[in-house]
Amino acid sequence: MKHVGFAKFLRQFGNTPSIHRPRIAAMFGFGTFDGLQAWIRSVIPLARQVEQVSPAVMQDGPNSEYPWPHDAPAECPAEYRFVVWDDLKKSQGRKLMRFIADAIERFPDYA
Repeated sequence: MKHVGFAKFLRQFGNTPSIHRPRIAAMFGFGTFDGLQAWIRSVIPLARQVEQVSPAVMQDGPNSEYPWPHDAPAECPAEYRFVVWDDLKKSQGRKLMRFIADAIERFPDYA
């Protein structure tokens, strides 16, 4: 199973048919679809950081689910300070988390 679909999900908004673009932009609080696309491009690096905490990506290193290293666990997710958490608390990160919540809630409206 792959765990790196978050950035891909965000990029998929670029495939929105032209006729729906103004509605989709407004749905997520953007004045224009170009504004939405520019913002998505700006948060793709943060989305990739989120993907990096997946055990499938990190294997035997810092991940969000399992202690590591597997053979002799010395670290656990609950006590580890993930750098991405600091970035998610900043303005862009908070906006990304709101976007995710809106995307989940409004999925039937844009899917």
